[in-house]
Formats: sequence, C-alpha cells, structure tokens
Amino acid sequence: MTDRIVRYEPAIALSGLFRPLQARQERPRLSVTQQFKGVTFEWVAPVAPGVPEQTLLLALMSLAGPGMQRLSQQATSPIGKQLRQALMSEGEMFAGETASIRTSLSELARLCGYVDCGGANLEQVKQMLRRLAEITVWIRTRDYEASSRLLSVVLSRSGNTRVALNTCLASAAWGETQYVKICMSERLALTSHPGMALHAFLSGVIRPGKEHSFNWTSLERAVWGGNAIGSTFRSRKAKLACALAEMTQKDWSIKAEKKIVSVSRHSDNKSPAKRRHPQ
Repeated sequence: MTDRIVRYEPAIALSGLFRPLQARQERPRLSVTQQFKGVTFEWVAPVAPGVPEQTLLLALMSLAGPGMQRLSQQATSPIGKQLRQALMSEGEMFAGETASIRTSLSELARLCGYVDCGGANLEQVKQMLRRLAEITVWIRTRDYEASSRLLSVVLSRSGNTRVALNTCLASAAWGETQYVKICMSERLALTSHPGMALHAFLSGVIRPGKEHSFNWTSLERAVWGGNAIGSTFRSRKAKLACALAEMTQKDWSIKAEKKIVSVSRHSDNKSPAKRRHPQ
C-alpha cells in the first residue's frame, strides 16, 4: 500500500498547510491562505497540523482512491449521518457524494510508516486524526463562499475507524477533478519532516517528466511558510540540501548551485535508462 501513488488535492499541496514544528513547543493556531486558479482557499484550526498529519491525510486519500466506497449527501445509516453532519459542509462547492473510508488505527499507523503499530503510536494517530478533523477550509470566489471541515471521524473503542473526506479531497482522490501525484514510498523513505514537506511541495509543482528551477529562499518559504536570516537560514538550507540529496536516490534528479536549484521529476512511464536528467 505504501508504494501507491496518492492523488492529492493541488491547492493543499501548494499551500504550506503542513509545516515542520518545533518539538515540545506549543502549537500555534492555524491560519493559512492560498490563491489557486482564481479561488481563495483559507484553512483555519485551533492548532496547526504538522508534517505527520500530512502523512496521515495522504494515507487516508490513498484508501479513498477510485472504486472505493462513497457516502451520499443523504446518508441513511447512523454512522453515515454522523460523518456527514460532522463535516459541517455548507455551499454548492461541498455538495454531493464524498469518500467513506473504513479502516483502523493500526492500519493507519502502518500506512504512516510506524514499525510498531500499538500503544503510544496508536494514540498518536488518534490525536492526529482529531487535529485534522478540526481544520475548516473556506473557499471564496467572486460569486460565493463555502466552508467545510477537512474530514470527519468516528472512532470505536475496538479501534475500528470511519472517516469521511470533504468533497474536494474526495474528488481529487477519485481522479474526478485536478490532482497531483505523490509517491508514498518516496515520502516515507525521507528521514526528516522538512524533507517530507519539501517532497510534497515539489510533487505539487512538478509534473512527472518535467523540470523546474527554484531559488533557496522560495524552497524555504514553501516548507516553513516564511524566510529566516543568519544561522536559522543556513540551518534550513542545510536541511533542504539533505532532503534533496535523499530524493536523488528515488525518481528525482537535482542540480543544486549556490543560488538556484534545478529539480527534474522522472516520467512515470520511462525506464531509468531513458529518463531525462538536467544538464
């Protein structure tokens, strides 16, 4: 399952919603705004999610892929009604069917890369689910605005878990609207949270078989949501360089210079010998 290519919602991929957080420090409130194709997306929550929450969301979207169970807007089962109600969806943008996921905390822990899928790790997955369920997204255009929770959750004492994604996430997971591709095995092979956040951002920007150039400060801003100076910037640049070096061991080619980083993502359907590398 971890080798699956996840269809990910592109506005979230480019938003910087999931950022590396300082360990043992109080989480800030979440307030992130992103312009995407003439639409304004705003995500708000009592506490900000970190990179592990992004991994969990990707795992959920992999479980909600094409052909998986759907939940009607007029759900009839008690759990279905509870999931739809907890999404708190209002507006035409969030009308219609959404994804209904039947899973367990232990399965989610495994998909997130935990070796030990018991005890404290299951509790951590549960807390991450709660943080994701607290995120509200507002979508605004010139003519309307609409809001929804990112997802809703029903947890049983046995560990069985039901999750509903909002319709924007579900449509991307099903491939029915625009989506970007993120490889879970590549992500889980990375050894740092900045590396995982960078990988998700680059996967959102660069299509398979294409190349793009960035300066170091733009990559820093994409991962941490802003730019630093002095020793903090040097530390962040070193972390980005390590992550890029790890990505070269997978389906990416990197040419890092003093100011510019050229990133090439290999095509899905080419053998390694035929893949294009930046000159």
